[in-house]
Amino acid sequence: MSGVRSLTGSDIDQVAELHNRVFFPSRPMTPQLRQRYRQLETVFLNNQARLPGYDPLVYEHEGSVVGFIGVAGRRFTLLGQTYTGTLHSNFVVHPAHRGRGVGGALFRAYLELPRDFAFVDEVGERNRPLHERLGMTVSMAQSVRWILPLRPVRRLASLVTDRMPKVLRPVCLLPADAMDAMLRHVPRSPYRFGVPDLQVTPMSGAGLASLIAGFPGEDLLRPDATDGSIEWLVERARSMQEHGQLVLSTLHAKGAVVGWYMYYANKGGGRSEVLQLVADPEWAAPVFDSLAHDAWSRGATSLCGVLHPSLLAPLATRRAVFEPWVRWMLVRTQHPAILEAFTRGQSLLSRLDGEWCHHACD
Repeated sequence: MSGVRSLTGSDIDQVAELHNRVFFPSRPMTPQLRQRYRQLETVFLNNQARLPGYDPLVYEHEGSVVGFIGVAGRRFTLLGQTYTGTLHSNFVVHPAHRGRGVGGALFRAYLELPRDFAFVDEVGERNRPLHERLGMTVSMAQSVRWILPLRPVRRLASLVTDRMPKVLRPVCLLPADAMDAMLRHVPRSPYRFGVPDLQVTPMSGAGLASLIAGFPGEDLLRPDATDGSIEWLVERARSMQEHGQLVLSTLHAKGAVVGWYMYYANKGGGRSEVLQLVADPEWAAPVFDSLAHDAWSRGATSLCGVLHPSLLAPLATRRAVFEPWVRWMLVRTQHPAILEAFTRGQSLLSRLDGEWCHHACD
């Protein structure tokens, strides 16, 4: 018997084997790794914030799972209207069953679910044509990633020292740290991260939901802030400690909120991933500088985030660079207003709302 059906808890181990085989072919499946893959059950089956009726899908062939696509349905608002949107992630097909209609059957079953729009935000170049053939449109505004070096010399040196024994790395990085310290004292250096005159306060998931609900602009597509999904996603992101400590902060000036940021403070030499950075247009530069200073003070070597039009000026001033590869954001919808919100970057959606919190097991 072959065909598409909903994922069940008993499928998790087979999905784990399939995902690991395709994406990490040289990585052995250990008991510890299998346990980490159990988070698929938490994300897709026991997630109380997801809408009912939007189940992840598997393709079963003669009793074996040979294909999988993760599905998450949520509510969003735009121009005073509420819409249903779906995200897909972890789309994978067994190598022996490619070209036999498995991937197409899974994707068509996913696209047949009732919704106002479907989106995905981390599609590689190899899989982009498939998504476009199935009716999805590229949103260029949210497909470009930027990198801001905070300790540029250490960042470059770590490419070499990461291959050394751990005991030698601190000593070998001392010259790089000294050079970064010198760069910070050069007049007009883009690596001098001063402290903007803003009040920075920690923020909870509930606080983030409140800010998203109250941010001005009816023409901004935003997740529903009343159903608990934002709080759940924040806690899910916080649990992904392999990326560092999750930092959520609200920024105030003259008693008013002028922005907020959410990122991982990674002290281990890798880059710190920015999940969301929102700012009042008049305060974009100070908000960005506050993020950079906070990350630098916590030992981060670089920041990485998704490009937004309001960030172009501060990114250029700080000598940020674009990633040499693109992870595409694509959307499918029959609503012109939703398509415009995506393609013009008019949204409060973040990496929190995309595939980040739904990764199987990196």
